[in-house]
Amino acid sequence: MTAEEWRRTVDAYVDECIGLRTPPRVTELAARMGMSAVSLTRQLRTGLGMSGSQYIKERQVAHAKQLLAEGNATLNEIAIAAGFGTARTFFRTFGRLTGSTPAAYRIMKKMSVASLEGHN
Repeated sequence: MTAEEWRRTVDAYVDECIGLRTPPRVTELAARMGMSAVSLTRQLRTGLGMSGSQYIKERQVAHAKQLLAEGNATLNEIAIAAGFGTARTFFRTFGRLTGSTPAAYRIMKKMSVASLEGHN
């Protein structure tokens, strides 16, 4: 598979999990693809330049960022909607990947939108 095919495959799986509000797992994706988690991880690292779990977490955080910027769902609701098993996992992963808390990110986004609206 090409890097783009790997990306589309993983994206489709993560999107499905997010739609079902279940945590995506490399082991589950590997089983669906008929390969071991070790083989899948190796293939994804070659195809995407990062581990499958890292890519999945980045996709989940990107989805959470969108939800944080769009509305007023609670942080717990966003954690579940983005496919994190618990709010604690969401907070830890979000912080590690963004350097910010979900609440601080939401405030920053709302301030930047208000600032843009004030200039129009």
